Amino acid sequence: MAVWAIGDVHGCRELLERLWEEISPGPGDTVVFLGDLIDRGPDPAGVLRFVRARARVSRVVALRGNHEDLCLRWHRTRSEADRGLWMANAGYTTLESYGFAPGDPAAELPAEDLTFLRAMPLWHRQEGVVFVHAGLRPGVPLEDQDPQDLLWIRDEFYRHPDAFRERIVFGHTPFRRVLRNGPLVGIDTGAVYGGCLTAYEPFEDRVVQVGADGPDRFAW
Repeated sequence: MAVWAIGDVHGCRELLERLWEEISPGPGDTVVFLGDLIDRGPDPAGVLRFVRARARVSRVVALRGNHEDLCLRWHRTRSEADRGLWMANAGYTTLESYGFAPGDPAAELPAEDLTFLRAMPLWHRQEGVVFVHAGLRPGVPLEDQDPQDLLWIRDEFYRHPDAFRERIVFGHTPFRRVLRNGPLVGIDTGAVYGGCLTAYEPFEDRVVQVGADGPDRFAW
């Protein structure tokens, strides 16, 4: 029973479909998406449809990333400030994938997709491995972490591996190659920027990648 983590997809539906075929999760396997399914790439709507469909037949844990959080904040408040913040972080690509112009006052994600986004947890722990979008604040128990850190933290987390004992698999910060720093494993390898989309199985310590600028399959 494998546990696969998948890094930031950012609307790259075709890469996600290829990666899913490569890892071929079975009925007893778990697939953990590390957040940022939407924004930036060509088909965020298609990515959400794909993940929701797989979640109906497989064990899928889709974590909330900072981009999902920005989207939900705007849908909740409808304020110009929150719209501007989401648009500045490429939220317009998500609206366009649903057929809306970015400035359309009627723009809104379908109810089933909003329900899916709202149900996303901020972290997942399984068999001694922690999965999170951005990372953790050193010295703070997992249950007491600030949501802003879970969604946005960067250097203060991954540059301090000695502060953590559990293996932590995270996305958010793109690296050219999978980052290994002590117990920390960063698997956002910049799929939307021309890099690879990465899946990682922490118990076998195995990486599988697809991408135009990288090998179709890479494993330690």
